[in-house]
Amino acid sequence: MALHPLRPLRALRDFLTATYWRFAVVAGGLTAIVVGLDYWQMASGNLDFTLVVLAGFVGGYLFHGRPETPTQVGFRVGLVGSLPVLLQVAEPLGYIVGLNQPAWFTVLQGLMLLGYVLLATTLVGLSGIVGALVGNWLAGKTSGHQESAAGN
Repeated sequence: MALHPLRPLRALRDFLTATYWRFAVVAGGLTAIVVGLDYWQMASGNLDFTLVVLAGFVGGYLFHGRPETPTQVGFRVGLVGSLPVLLQVAEPLGYIVGLNQPAWFTVLQGLMLLGYVLLATTLVGLSGIVGALVGNWLAGKTSGHQESAAGN
């Protein structure tokens, strides 16, 4: 009996979509690795989280019709994918700790960096949600279960 050519892909899809955290860790982790390597190799100091939107899109598409909402999947992908923000904060944090200044000012600067990390993580999570909502919408449009227009 011949093996169906799509069986390994279906098995991979079923494995990744068993729980939304599993998908978020795998997709967000791959995104974080690529974004982190890009940040490490480029001298611009910018983080490009376009891949988080794409990973959220794939998650929203794969989880269409499941009890997990696309916002849950997308935000978790963004949360895991935003780990390179910590790379961006590591250098200024080391610099701040090494400054000769009052301790309260060092604490204030550390809290400002923490605020930046929380803001950046939230924004990346929201970008994952946007991608997941678009992917979920597209899955609904292409699934073949479209409802007919009322009154037609």
